[in-house]
Parts: sequence; C-alpha cells; structure tokens
Amino acid sequence: MIGKAMGFALKACGLASIAAYASIGLFAGTSYAEDGQPVSSAGQPTTSAATPLALTSAPIVEPNSVFNPNDQYLDNGTVSATVSGSTLTASAATYATQTVDTIGITFYLQKWNGTSWDTVSAGTMKSATSRNSYSTAMSYSLTAGYYYRARTVHWVMNGAVYEEGTRTSNSVLAS
Repeated sequence: MIGKAMGFALKACGLASIAAYASIGLFAGTSYAEDGQPVSSAGQPTTSAATPLALTSAPIVEPNSVFNPNDQYLDNGTVSATVSGSTLTASAATYATQTVDTIGITFYLQKWNGTSWDTVSAGTMKSATSRNSYSTAMSYSLTAGYYYRARTVHWVMNGAVYEEGTRTSNSVLAS
C-alpha cells in the first residue's frame, strides 16, 4: 500500500523513473514520505542522497592468491582496493626472500558483470631494481553502480630466474 501511494505521489510529481527504482528497491534503506521526499527512520525529512546500489548481483567470493611455495626468490604479495566516489585505488606490494635484480607488480582492473569478472584494463607494469620489496599504487576511473577489483601479478627476476604469483583485491562498489 505504501509503495503504491509512494509510486503515485512520485508519478504525480513527474518522477516515474524514481518511482520505478524505489518500487524495485534500488534505493534500499531509504524511506519516502507521501510527497516522494526521502525521510529518516524517525520520519523526518533528510537531505542526504540515497546510497547508490549495484546494477548487478554481488560478486562471488573466490580464493585470492596463487603463489608457488617452492619459489626461490618470490616470497609474497599483497593488494587492497579502496574507492572514493568513482575512483578505485589499488595499493600493492611484492616481497622477495632476498635482494633481487628486478621486483615488480602488474596491475589489472576487473569489473563484475553479474556472473564473472571481466578484465577492463590492460596490464600496467611497475618495478624497481636491486630491492627485496616494492610497494606502489594505481588509480582507475570507474562507472557508478558496478563492482570492481584489482588483480595483480607480483613478480621477481634474479639472474635467469623469473617467478610470479597473483592476488586479487577485495571488491568495491563504485558510487
């Protein structure tokens, strides 16, 4: 009944698309007065915007690393993702068991399509020489309403030996 009244009020105000979104829960957690304006849980008008929600289902949780425990030089790698508005920042680090000739990270941005992760950026490689660890970050512009994550390839080269492992970050929802 409230949904019908809310939909009618919003349609009467010429906001049919908002009524449709509200009726299917795209502004979950937001209540509306009969005039279509958002209200707090206490029924008071609110000036905050509705929290944006995803345009796809939530991503699946998967194992987030593939490292060979028998690697001679590559020890570990980390990656985490944070989002601020429409920008994702992926912060990553690679660790070697000793000082190596070259140590690095290759970054990929992935977007959840509702059933799987699509890689939406070419790999961007960053590296340093003569170190046993390397930390850096990458920033990406996002489209609101979608889940994103970073996939990183952590690698080392020492002499003729090349070793790599992968990590995936937490997923974040772009607003």
